[in-house]
Amino acid sequence: MENVYRPYFGRCAYPFLIQVPEHYENATKRVMICGQETQGWGKSKNPDTVSIKDLQLMYYNFMDKQVWRKEKHTDSKRKKSSPYWNFNKRMAKSNPDVGFIFQNVVKVGKYENAGCDNEIYKLAKQYFPTWLDELKILKPDLIIFLSGDYDWRIREVVGDFEKTRISENLFLDELHFENPLIPKAYRTNHPGWLQRNKRYFQTAEIMSDIIKNVYEQSISEGS
Repeated sequence: MENVYRPYFGRCAYPFLIQVPEHYENATKRVMICGQETQGWGKSKNPDTVSIKDLQLMYYNFMDKQVWRKEKHTDSKRKKSSPYWNFNKRMAKSNPDVGFIFQNVVKVGKYENAGCDNEIYKLAKQYFPTWLDELKILKPDLIIFLSGDYDWRIREVVGDFEKTRISENLFLDELHFENPLIPKAYRTNHPGWLQRNKRYFQTAEIMSDIIKNVYEQSISEGS
């Protein structure tokens, strides 16, 4: 992808490269939280020197600060808050025995701000089609898409599916993918939208219950 990617560096963020932490790798219960795309990624890196390991470490450090680490943060930079990451932190805290990993539908976003224009999306889809390969490696038991009106890109990147509406008020759907390798999946709106429309805490509680029920059901089925 390097030769194609470099001319667009002024508009593209770096690819979102996952580094799997030990607590996910060793977990017996695994959940993937999947957003849309990054909101800028790797602004401090030089494209001539950045490596895959650099990007994976960037992912690990970011997620460790946002969600994985248990102790409180005293760093002044951590005073900034995000509905999206606060939602994920809430999921992790309410399910301490579950390993969480964080993914995006589109692996390359804009260098500045949120979103993914058509040109960047075409490049990501053509030269970085890693989503299903990563799924095979990560083997989550459950996927939660915090994606809002993003179904067409989920279909193109992940695979075709049908929806069962769980809650009209919360825009919460269960997704039934045609690909049997894709586990049970749910989709709701971006936590920023949920917060603005006063559905944040209710959705977080329901999602936490869904996570618990998935594992309770698997235990009962195996007994």
